[in-house]
Amino acid sequence: MIKRYQRFILGVFLLLLVVLAAIILSVRYQYRDRMFVEHPDLKAPIIVLGTRVEDDGTPSDWLQKRVVAGAEIWEKRASEIINTCGMQEGRPIGDRCDLPQIILSGDNGWKRRDEITAMRSVWALGTVPEDVVIEDGWNARTIDSCWRAKNVYEIDRAVLITQKFHMPRALYLCNKLGVDAYGVIADDGEHNVLRSYLRDWLASVKAWWDVTAGYTPQIPSPF
Repeated sequence: MIKRYQRFILGVFLLLLVVLAAIILSVRYQYRDRMFVEHPDLKAPIIVLGTRVEDDGTPSDWLQKRVVAGAEIWEKRASEIINTCGMQEGRPIGDRCDLPQIILSGDNGWKRRDEITAMRSVWALGTVPEDVVIEDGWNARTIDSCWRAKNVYEIDRAVLITQKFHMPRALYLCNKLGVDAYGVIADDGEHNVLRSYLRDWLASVKAWWDVTAGYTPQIPSPF
């Protein structure tokens, strides 16, 4: 009787592991191909996802590298758009030459540290015109950034900027919430990212649940 009970418990445990593994792999690999190709729409908004800020309010290495990558991809895409303007003289000027927006998406200090101010301090943003930079500071989680992109800013396509360990989950969340998202991977820097990979694999279960259950953020910002 005891052995039968033990076998039953072991069977349930193994089944649970299989289900969790299937969920994690679904989240991590469903949009993985979008990490390695550029978004076909040059004018797709660029969303720089926030991350940790140092105790003194300066951007962490990861956050700085995200902002730098975002500014670099903006410059690349803006140059391509400007170079094609003269080739499309028959089209309205606004249609052919509008440059992509770059959205700084994170926490403005309402829940944790001020990621938006930290991102603003990165030198690379100095090359981006002020009128295309948008601050979205009401995001405590990655899914908040995706939800607000779709439901507040009415963005239906985007380029996400984050590190490689975080990118699969970010792509999963944004695409599942209705944003046709591709990714540009920011440099990991000098950090040991093994713990971050493990944490993000576990967070993938939460991402799946939030999408399945129908997520609505509890945030204090006006819509």
